[in-house]
Amino acid sequence: MTVRIVLDTCVWLNLAGDYRNLPLLHRMESTVDECEVEFMVPDVVQAEFERNRDRVMKAAKTSRKDHFKRVRATIKQFGTGDTAAILEGILDVEQKMHMHGDAVDETLSKVEEIMAKATHLVPSVIARSRAATRGLDRVAPYHKTGIADAVILETYYEIVEESAHEDHRFAFITSNTDDFTHAKVDKSKPHPDIAYYFDGVRSVFATDIGDYFGNLMIDLDPTGAFDDFYIPDDPRVSSEINEAIAFLWDQVWYTRHVYNMEKIDSGEIQVTDEMPKDKPYDQTKITKGNLATLRAAGERVRHKYNDRPEVLGPFEDFEWGMINGKLSALRWVMGEEWDFLDT
Repeated sequence: MTVRIVLDTCVWLNLAGDYRNLPLLHRMESTVDECEVEFMVPDVVQAEFERNRDRVMKAAKTSRKDHFKRVRATIKQFGTGDTAAILEGILDVEQKMHMHGDAVDETLSKVEEIMAKATHLVPSVIARSRAATRGLDRVAPYHKTGIADAVILETYYEIVEESAHEDHRFAFITSNTDDFTHAKVDKSKPHPDIAYYFDGVRSVFATDIGDYFGNLMIDLDPTGAFDDFYIPDDPRVSSEINEAIAFLWDQVWYTRHVYNMEKIDSGEIQVTDEMPKDKPYDQTKITKGNLATLRAAGERVRHKYNDRPEVLGPFEDFEWGMINGKLSALRWVMGEEWDFLDT
């Protein structure tokens, strides 16, 4: 069985504008590569997609920017209690949205790859004539600003009519429920003006591509053995990164602390009442006051990890290298220079 699918322009744009669609797009591409699905793209859909893609991508990256700005301003002006924690949480959410906005570039690329593999169609004179008649008669899916929707629909129906393969199945998917459905009655079913184009078996109408593909995958593989595709993890936000940096900082600092205490105990570092004021700092000496401060700091760190002391070492060479590498990398992410390991 081969399923030939026509997606309305709005569906392609919706897929491109949301990074969460990546798993679905991978699944769609897989069915194309396995020759189980063939996407059919009328030239009017391609033209509308190219005309609107930049607008959709810009909106996906910036639509919430002003909203977060207003929310922060409102909290600062009228908030009470621990507003700092609230603002930090909002910053985390905003950062995730910003990262996801960048991820939309990958989503767009995947949509364009699938469209490139599709069969591209030039609507026939008959399809255009039928669309014009729908416009003149003011029947669905006629739109006030043009008859492009009707051209897409008639092109789809022509594909169904001309197919001589009994095992072929067809689907028309749109999220434009205003024009293609009887919105005030049932947004999931085709408008009565176009309902006779869809028998629900050979020719299917759908308004949710996610639901449609979920059911299609079951039809194509009733065993449920089809691959689970990569689902991108949410990127780390600044609060998570800073928490990890603090933990790694403790590990590095405490390891150096233990090393220094051993040098003090062995006499390699001498304890003195005070450091000479007229000489450069001498790393082979430490004052009694600084030593007391150092011991107290070590005790605080040990107490902090009292329930899991193993995280403070001692470490094998490989572990120690990994810890320092992680700290350097995370600090670089947060704006420091590479190899900054000062504690």
